[in-house]
Amino acid sequence: MTSESHLFLLLLVGADTTNLRSSLTAIQPFIGGWVAVDTGSGDSRALIEGCFPGIPGTFATRPWKGEVANRKELLRLTPWGEGHALLLDSSMSVAVDDTFDLENLTSDYVLTKEGDGRFPRWRCLIFRRSLGHGLEVVDNVFVKVDDNELSAKVPGMTISRPISREPFHSFRTSQAFITLSEKYVHGGKLLAALSLLHGALDGGLSSTDVAAIHVQLARIYANESRFAEAFMQYSNAFLIEKNLFVEKMEAVIMLNVAKEFRLADRLLTEYLLPQGRMSAVNDAVEEWQLLLESGVAKHGLGDVVSAKECFGSIVNNPDAPEAFRDVARSNLAWC
Repeated sequence: MTSESHLFLLLLVGADTTNLRSSLTAIQPFIGGWVAVDTGSGDSRALIEGCFPGIPGTFATRPWKGEVANRKELLRLTPWGEGHALLLDSSMSVAVDDTFDLENLTSDYVLTKEGDGRFPRWRCLIFRRSLGHGLEVVDNVFVKVDDNELSAKVPGMTISRPISREPFHSFRTSQAFITLSEKYVHGGKLLAALSLLHGALDGGLSSTDVAAIHVQLARIYANESRFAEAFMQYSNAFLIEKNLFVEKMEAVIMLNVAKEFRLADRLLTEYLLPQGRMSAVNDAVEEWQLLLESGVAKHGLGDVVSAKECFGSIVNNPDAPEAFRDVARSNLAWC
């Protein structure tokens, strides 16, 4: 049993252990070591050790300080080494099927699927152990992916969590949540706004409302210069609603302005260009804007040839608005 061929489990145990035994049983074949912090269940140690016979581990009890604080404490107790770690809560339900393969874990950060309904999301629960104590846990989105080295999505493991007990469960539309979140942000209550919106995602809203919540989360993260998280929220929205062209362009422009060219190019490649440029928009002006932004992203990535192609297609097209042709000419000279 080696750390390279197994996951190291980081387990935060709270009062809810309903799914704990079944989840540990599901992941047991993949675990080579573990650390568990119990914050209030009172009887999880025997259960955990019974599920992992012969597998070395550390068990500790700590007072409940809040989800983020206790997750950080769990990270501090972890012995860092080779291979990847899996971060779980006792309230989560974990299902693993035959497509899950440890050989697919090649990135620093690995995204696993949360939810198996119409609108699954992807969370960072698996990460390379050698990253050590520099990992950051934020809000209720698990490990913060802090740079452009976003991981591949790994199939075969699905996480589900209890429905949020958000006190604003009476809200029935995204606008009610968005309006309140804006009040929180303007009042300096950023974490309250994020918690409210993340809770709203589990509130049984329509697909259109769920996409709107993701867009609002993306805007808040972008305003905080947390561009990787903004990208993830925009991506979730675009997977649900295919026709959010204005929001897609908003995201691309924001990422290019922030010089997050890799994320901008990824957004263009995954959510805009595959649709076919002209078929994706109703207004030719938006077509030229799309080509400009694509060229900016390519140039920022050092792909000068592709950048010139984008800018040149505007300059050489007599139907393009003169304002766009002027910008494209300037960009060509810049190349």
